[in-house]
Amino acid sequence: MATYAELYTLSLDAALVQRMTIAVAVAAENINAESVQVYQHAERVAWAKRAMQNPDGMARQMLTLALAQSRAADAATIAAVDDATLQAATDAAVSLLL
Repeated sequence: MATYAELYTLSLDAALVQRMTIAVAVAAENINAESVQVYQHAERVAWAKRAMQNPDGMARQMLTLALAQSRAADAATIAAVDDATLQAATDAAVSLLL
């Protein structure tokens, strides 16, 4: 289990922030392409617009949430996260910021 200090250190990791920035952009693109029938679609599109206006800032917010959601894992496992898992965590965190 990662400590809060380890999670904070990971939140400042430049490579992880950069990867999250791309994950945010992918999430925003996917939201813009989804059906209007998706639950909370209007709110999700509004989030996607905010995310694309400031992808770096949104990435930092999303990374903090993703790290909190992953706190049961150890820091080394979190740091070595693959892109698919990072994207899934990003997609899951979107609803927390609506």
